[in-house]
Amino acid sequence: MLAIAEETGGELTRMEIRVRPGPGEWVGPDHFHPLQEERFQVVRGAPIFRIEGQERPAEPGEAVTVPVGVSHIFRNGGPEELQMISEYRPGLKSVEIFFATFFGLASDGKLTRRGRPPLLQSVLTLWELRDYLVVTRPPPAVQRLLFPPLAAIARLRGYRPSYPEHRDGSSGQA
Repeated sequence: MLAIAEETGGELTRMEIRVRPGPGEWVGPDHFHPLQEERFQVVRGAPIFRIEGQERPAEPGEAVTVPVGVSHIFRNGGPEELQMISEYRPGLKSVEIFFATFFGLASDGKLTRRGRPPLLQSVLTLWELRDYLVVTRPPPAVQRLLFPPLAAIARLRGYRPSYPEHRDGSSGQA
């Protein structure tokens, strides 16, 4: 993290994104942010964004802004490492918790072969942090019905919604 909500008075959260060289898969599922605008500043590489189902490339120096509530995702569309700066406005602590949890699970070897958390872990974390991120599938109305009981099952099986031991709040690093 380059700037966390606490450091910016809640104005924004800023982070650097790096994606391996070569055309790759979408970085996560299509999703939207119910309370935040997200802005990507392309530093290096050739991202391809999918915004509201429409794909569009971007290039270094370009900024791509995704309004509140608009579905989006991106991938590396080129042969070199993709580097971007992402800003969420306003800044929410749940952004920091989400990334600390994901990267913590990765460092603990708790991701599937596809590099994703197990289903029950994902459901629990997504439900707890739904002010930050909502996936578009299943539809949000279905999530509101299914995620609470699945999150309860996840807790019974020992999953936790977040892993704060993987976050160093003093330095802003996740």
